[in-house]
Amino acid sequence: MTEKEEFLAGLAKRLRKLRLHLGYETAANFARAIGYQPDKYSRYERRGIERTRVLMRLVEAIKTSGHGQVSYDWLLDFKPGPMFYPSEPQKRPALRVVEGGEARS
Repeated sequence: MTEKEEFLAGLAKRLRKLRLHLGYETAANFARAIGYQPDKYSRYERRGIERTRVLMRLVEAIKTSGHGQVSYDWLLDFKPGPMFYPSEPQKRPALRVVEGGEARS
Protein backbone atom coordinates (compact mmCIF):
# COMPACT_ATOMS: atom_id res chain seq x y z
CA MET A 1 0.00 0.00 0.00
CA THR A 2 1.41 3.42 -0.93
CA GLU A 3 1.65 6.31 1.48
CA LYS A 4 -1.24 8.05 -0.29
CA GLU A 5 -3.42 4.93 -0.07
CA GLU A 6 -2.63 4.61 3.65
CA PHE A 7 -3.52 8.25 4.22
CA LEU A 8 -6.85 7.92 2.38
CA ALA A 9 -7.70 4.70 4.23
CA GLY A 10 -6.98 6.41 7.55
CA LEU A 11 -9.13 9.39 6.62
CA ALA A 12 -11.99 7.08 5.64
CA LYS A 13 -11.66 5.28 8.97
CA ARG A 14 -11.77 8.56 10.90
CA LEU A 15 -14.88 9.65 8.98
CA ARG A 16 -16.62 6.44 10.07
CA LYS A 17 -15.47 7.01 13.64
CA LEU A 18 -16.78 10.58 13.53
CA ARG A 19 -20.18 9.46 12.23
CA LEU A 20 -20.52 6.80 14.91
CA HIS A 21 -19.41 9.25 17.61
CA LEU A 22 -22.20 11.58 16.50
CA GLY A 23 -24.72 8.75 16.91
CA TYR A 24 -25.45 7.83 13.30
CA GLU A 25 -25.54 4.10 12.69
CA THR A 26 -25.58 4.41 8.91
CA ALA A 27 -23.63 6.58 6.50
CA ALA A 28 -26.88 7.35 4.65
CA ASN A 29 -28.56 8.81 7.75
CA PHE A 30 -25.51 10.91 8.55
CA ALA A 31 -25.25 12.13 4.95
CA ARG A 32 -28.86 13.29 4.97
CA ALA A 33 -28.37 15.01 8.34
CA ILE A 34 -25.52 17.11 6.94
CA GLY A 35 -27.19 17.75 3.57
CA TYR A 36 -25.17 15.32 1.44
CA GLN A 37 -26.27 12.65 -0.98
CA PRO A 38 -25.85 9.28 0.75
CA ASP A 39 -23.92 7.68 -2.13
CA LYS A 40 -21.44 10.56 -2.24
CA TYR A 41 -20.76 10.51 1.50
CA SER A 42 -20.57 6.69 1.58
CA ARG A 43 -17.82 6.90 -1.04
CA TYR A 44 -15.82 9.17 1.30
CA GLU A 45 -16.11 6.58 4.07
CA ARG A 46 -14.89 3.86 1.73
CA ARG A 47 -12.12 5.68 -0.13
CA GLY A 48 -11.31 8.85 1.79
CA ILE A 49 -11.19 12.32 0.24
CA GLU A 50 -8.37 13.37 -2.04
CA ARG A 51 -9.29 16.98 -2.79
CA THR A 52 -8.84 19.68 -0.17
CA ARG A 53 -11.87 21.68 -1.28
CA VAL A 54 -14.12 18.64 -1.00
CA LEU A 55 -12.87 17.97 2.52
CA MET A 56 -13.36 21.61 3.50
CA ARG A 57 -16.96 21.58 2.19
CA LEU A 58 -17.69 18.40 4.14
CA VAL A 59 -16.30 19.83 7.39
CA GLU A 60 -18.33 23.02 6.84
CA ALA A 61 -21.49 20.96 6.21
CA ILE A 62 -20.93 19.11 9.48
CA LYS A 63 -20.49 22.41 11.31
CA THR A 64 -23.50 24.19 9.75
CA SER A 65 -25.73 21.19 10.45
CA GLY A 66 -25.14 21.80 14.16
CA HIS A 67 -22.77 18.92 14.86
CA GLY A 68 -19.75 21.08 15.75
CA GLN A 69 -16.43 22.10 14.22
CA VAL A 70 -14.38 19.02 13.37
CA SER A 71 -10.67 19.37 14.06
CA TYR A 72 -8.67 19.14 10.82
CA ASP A 73 -5.66 17.97 12.84
CA TRP A 74 -7.66 15.01 14.15
CA LEU A 75 -9.38 14.25 10.86
CA LEU A 76 -6.13 14.32 8.87
CA ASP A 77 -4.19 12.58 11.66
CA PHE A 78 -1.60 15.35 11.83
CA LYS A 79 -1.32 15.28 15.61
CA PRO A 80 -3.21 13.74 18.49
CA GLY A 81 -5.95 15.86 19.90
CA PRO A 82 -9.69 16.24 20.25
CA MET A 83 -12.10 15.32 17.49
CA PHE A 84 -13.84 18.70 17.71
CA TYR A 85 -12.67 22.23 18.34
CA PRO A 86 -14.36 23.83 21.32
CA SER A 87 -17.51 25.59 20.10
CA GLU A 88 -16.53 28.71 22.00
CA PRO A 89 -13.72 29.66 24.31
CA GLN A 90 -14.06 28.44 27.86
CA LYS A 91 -15.47 31.25 29.96
CA ARG A 92 -14.39 31.64 33.51
CA PRO A 93 -16.53 33.51 35.99
CA ALA A 94 -15.34 37.03 36.54
CA LEU A 95 -13.49 37.58 39.79
CA ARG A 96 -14.55 40.39 42.03
CA VAL A 97 -12.61 41.79 44.90
CA VAL A 98 -14.46 42.20 48.15
CA GLU A 99 -13.42 43.93 51.32
CA GLY A 100 -10.15 42.69 52.65
CA GLY A 101 -8.80 42.04 49.13
CA GLU A 102 -10.19 38.50 48.83
CA ALA A 103 -11.12 37.48 45.26
CA ARG A 104 -14.39 35.63 44.77
CA SER A 105 -16.25 34.39 41.73
